[in-house]
Amino acid sequence: MKINELEAKISLLELAQKKGYSVKKIGNRIYGIEPCPVCGHKGHFTIYVENNSYCSFSQCCKGGKAYKFLEEVCGLTPEQAYRELCELAGEPYFNSGKESYQSYTSQEKRRNTVRKNHVVEDKKRDFTLEVETIYQKQKKEDLNYFLKRGLTEKLIKKYKLCVTVEKGQKSAILPIWEGPEVVAYTKRVLSNNGNAKYLNSTGKIPLFNADYLKKKALKDVYEHEKANCEILFVTEGIFDALSLEVLGEKAISLGGVNHLGKLGNILEKNINILKKYKFVTAFDNDEAGKNAHNTMKTFDKFVKKLEIPTHYKDVNSWHTADPKGFRKSVDYQKKNIKNPNNQVKTFFEKYPATISLHKECKKIKTGFGNLDANLRGIFPSLYILGGTTGVGKTTFVHQICEQMASNGKQILIFSLEIGECQFLSKSLSRQAFLIDRKKSIPSSEIISGKMNKTIFEGLRKFKQFGSNIQVFDINARKQNLKYIKNEIKNCIKMNGKKPFVVVDYLQIMPEADKKAYSDKNRIDDNVQGLKEISSELEVTIFLISSLNRDNYSTTLGTESFKESGSIEYTADVLLGFQLGVILQENFKEAKDSSQKKELLNKALEATPREIVVSCVKNRHGIVPFKCFFDYHSAYDVFEQKPFSTLQPF
Repeated sequence: MKINELEAKISLLELAQKKGYSVKKIGNRIYGIEPCPVCGHKGHFTIYVENNSYCSFSQCCKGGKAYKFLEEVCGLTPEQAYRELCELAGEPYFNSGKESYQSYTSQEKRRNTVRKNHVVEDKKRDFTLEVETIYQKQKKEDLNYFLKRGLTEKLIKKYKLCVTVEKGQKSAILPIWEGPEVVAYTKRVLSNNGNAKYLNSTGKIPLFNADYLKKKALKDVYEHEKANCEILFVTEGIFDALSLEVLGEKAISLGGVNHLGKLGNILEKNINILKKYKFVTAFDNDEAGKNAHNTMKTFDKFVKKLEIPTHYKDVNSWHTADPKGFRKSVDYQKKNIKNPNNQVKTFFEKYPATISLHKECKKIKTGFGNLDANLRGIFPSLYILGGTTGVGKTTFVHQICEQMASNGKQILIFSLEIGECQFLSKSLSRQAFLIDRKKSIPSSEIISGKMNKTIFEGLRKFKQFGSNIQVFDINARKQNLKYIKNEIKNCIKMNGKKPFVVVDYLQIMPEADKKAYSDKNRIDDNVQGLKEISSELEVTIFLISSLNRDNYSTTLGTESFKESGSIEYTADVLLGFQLGVILQENFKEAKDSSQKKELLNKALEATPREIVVSCVKNRHGIVPFKCFFDYHSAYDVFEQKPFSTLQPF
């Protein structure tokens, strides 16, 4: 009797139990043996009752039905396996049966030879049961890997994304579906021990989400130029495609730009695909991605490109770091790709109001003539002011606030460092100094109760504009993006004017929500959020920030700002504060860091301190430029000065 006829009479599950293996139900008509009877590891040896077969997802054995089980798992010779197969099936064993197992073995050898010579390389395999098994077996915490990469539970369930452990190594499985079957998968090694980062299943690897390109998906065909034509994104990696799927978009993955030819072959065979979809490439931010987009133009001359911010490597890293900004940008770009005339129409609708606003903004002054000459107005934008300790960046901004408030500007200060009493004592000391510098009192003494006639004169002066300034308390946890936005809206509603907003300062500003994530992500989210508030409500925001320690004694650049990635690209204006000694020849000629440190300390002890304000980015005026000031730290006052008056130490 033939082997397949004997196998049809035997339950593989019962055979495994009879042999004493520990069999456990892990899904609907799916069972697992742990540890694996072949390699001794856990989590991959599976028995499928539905087709009476077994397999190992780690490929430690070939898999098959009862006969192969007796050979591979139980260690029997072909003749012994055939003899036991007959006994289990209740059929007599004859020597003539030798031809059956010899024929079976010969066929198996021929199949293996064909596989080795890649004759059946394009033959698709079915991994559906294996993937279903792993998906059902994985623990809840295994989903965290996918959630951290920005995917939703709904998407994880749709694609049966799962995590498996093989030989102590954890891997994420990304199944590739064609219809109801998993025809391939990509394995992402999570605990890298020197192996490849990504491993593919054996056999042909089709495009991820290739079903979008099948005839069934092309039932309704539109002309390419019509606005209702669907957009289909083309990405390199599967996670990039999944990030776009989170937004409800359609996306396919090539599995690397070197597989672009697969898509080219599909488009060549079915021209209707180009009538159904507008293709948008979302390749990685590198030279290979740029070249792949140009190659894509040879397949489809109408292809568009999703612009990814340069500080993100790819779509998934962008989505993970800034999900709100990612969604907003994709929606905006998609709208303009589908109907490019929208941008022009919107521009001309807003043009008169924009011109009027621009003229008004050019009239707004900081009160420092040298700075105003270069900034050429204060615009509804995000200004970030960074500085080292002791250079008076907060004092400088407070002085600007008072000078603007004296001209009728409404001011909102979200102070995360100092409270209202400290702010008032600094203001009184400043106003008294401007009245009579010899009779003013330092702010540190005013807050302790020391007063004189000049301070009271300063108080009367402050009262003339103080009602235009609102300082929010020092409750840092409270002052997140939502709180700041609501207070700005309330101010506009009550006063009918757009306020000048100060946030002091970025590095201690709380997260936008309750998610626990890194300081860098928190800072990036807050910078992006403040930029959105500035744009949406058309207000000016001055955001105070610290600098990287590496730049305390070097010339400023955009990279000088702490966590500069998001700051550099998001801010409209970047102003940096440093001690003026850094620009002097004796500092530049200093031989080592100890000499430079000594010069910096002397500069900090000087009265007044010489401060240089450098503009390294300015979307509205001159760039770069430098302005020079004397900083009277005891009285919280800045005075502008010409460069020629800087004195060497």
